[in-house]
Amino acid sequence: MLIEDTNPNDIILMLFDYLDDLGIDPKHVCDEAGVAFDLFQQQNNLITIEQEQRIWLEAIAVSKNTNFGLHLGKNFHAHAKGHILITLFANSPNMQVALQKMVTYHGLLHGKNRINFQLIQQENFITYQCKFTTSNPIFARHFVESLFSGIVALTRHLSKSSVAPERINFKHNSPDDLLEHQTLLKAPIYFNQQYNELIFAKQDLLHPISMANPEFFELLEKHITTQLRSITSKNVVSEKVKRLLAESILTTPINLTQIAKKLAMSPRTLQGKLKTEGQSFSAIRDQVRKSIAIEFLKDTDEGICDIAFLLGFSEQSTFSKAFKQWTGLPPKQYRLKFQKNDF
Repeated sequence: MLIEDTNPNDIILMLFDYLDDLGIDPKHVCDEAGVAFDLFQQQNNLITIEQEQRIWLEAIAVSKNTNFGLHLGKNFHAHAKGHILITLFANSPNMQVALQKMVTYHGLLHGKNRINFQLIQQENFITYQCKFTTSNPIFARHFVESLFSGIVALTRHLSKSSVAPERINFKHNSPDDLLEHQTLLKAPIYFNQQYNELIFAKQDLLHPISMANPEFFELLEKHITTQLRSITSKNVVSEKVKRLLAESILTTPINLTQIAKKLAMSPRTLQGKLKTEGQSFSAIRDQVRKSIAIEFLKDTDEGICDIAFLLGFSEQSTFSKAFKQWTGLPPKQYRLKFQKNDF
């Protein structure tokens, strides 16, 4: 019997996205797994570990893909596009820092209840070690393979190179056919090892990420610490909407229909639930925009026009008008007042 505990379901939502690509209905997978599909709109983006495992096992079985985990991970950066952690990695100085941040903040993706990461630095190598606790060998294999395949793919995507690990260790037994592993991972692979490990040459992870923005990286990291604290926040729909907006608003324009889809409900149902909580989608979006705008104005030198664009405003004047309604001051005066109070 698994320990009854809870995890954020972001990884499951990415798995659903992958199932959609395969032409498989995620609701059917949930039904067959004995997990109510509408659970994802009722538990503040948290599911029990046992429910997570049942969904994975059913998805693997329905897909009839013996390399389900590898293929899910191969396109991880696409399925996770817009997630705040992926944006943080893309703005990290290099992949070594990105992997360090994954170790620190992975709880945003799948919680810390059964998975533990460690980054081990040696003179010429960096080892990314994963300790994953489950009694089911099928789940263990596909989860870890999706994770490692995803890290390798993301490393290549961000570094714009064909970098490969020096060695990959898996705790699970070797599959009968290793062709797909060799094709996707392009590294020496060993099975039945003591730990799950990705081992990179240090120099391969130190190449700068070309599009990284150091100022944006710092701001995102502050924002992520807030999100981690909110994972166990009150179980209401408005909190879920706020979290989803906060995770995506800076990277991907997102509207009520898209948020409703992520919460597995219709836009009309979402509007109704928000109304019963005394909230509206536009009001929550403004709360998130206000919070992020204040962070930008206080903590960065980002231009007001750029801030407006990042927050989804088509015109600077529209943003300035909204900000004045939120705070009583236009953005420029707010920034000047804050800077003056700093001395």
